[in-house]
Amino acid sequence: MKILNFTLGNFKFLFLLVCLAFTLKVEAQAVVSVEKMNVLYRGLVNPISVAIAGIDAKNVIVKVDHGLITKKDDVHYQIKPMGSNRQLTLTVSSIEGKDTAIQGVFSYRVLAVPMPNLIVANVSSASPNSNSISMASLKVNPSLRAAMDNFIFDIKCEVMSFTVSYMDGKKEVTESFKGSTIPASLLKNIEKMGNPVTLIFSKVSVRMAGYEELVTLAPLSIVIK
Repeated sequence: MKILNFTLGNFKFLFLLVCLAFTLKVEAQAVVSVEKMNVLYRGLVNPISVAIAGIDAKNVIVKVDHGLITKKDDVHYQIKPMGSNRQLTLTVSSIEGKDTAIQGVFSYRVLAVPMPNLIVANVSSASPNSNSISMASLKVNPSLRAAMDNFIFDIKCEVMSFTVSYMDGKKEVTESFKGSTIPASLLKNIEKMGNPVTLIFSKVSVRMAGYEELVTLAPLSIVIK
């Protein structure tokens, strides 16, 4: 029978192996990247967090190749992509003494913000096939709204003006209004015409929070029965 001869050196070597295995196990980390979610929205303030392990926040430099970037505190930044580029590159660097070293370069897709849905009374452009409404319901809620349902950012929208068209007998009538409320005089005229009446709301101008220019929504037709 062969007897193993463990010396002090053998024990030291074995001890180092065990320690190394334990250290590797503790320091192992899982890295998960959601590849289709690396998105920034054009014209919006997109929040991000940036930090470099072992580097003081004051020595961290964050730059983008197009757009505006604002530092809020040690790790939080805001990026506002500008222009028509479909991709934005973010570069993270660190200052070490007199040297500057690039620690990482990250690419993000830049998407346009989706248009809000137009809602007249309880009829939404998100469900164009359900466009019937009673005259009583329209009189209770004679207003236009713009809403961004199921969007990750909470963007307030305000209807500034709109145009409505309808047939009065054989004559097409088109009227434009400021604000978001359907005037009582128009409701009264429509009620006199009897049912059904199709109203087409177009040239709906909307102000979206964070945007300088107004946006125009697609037309929406509703049928009053």
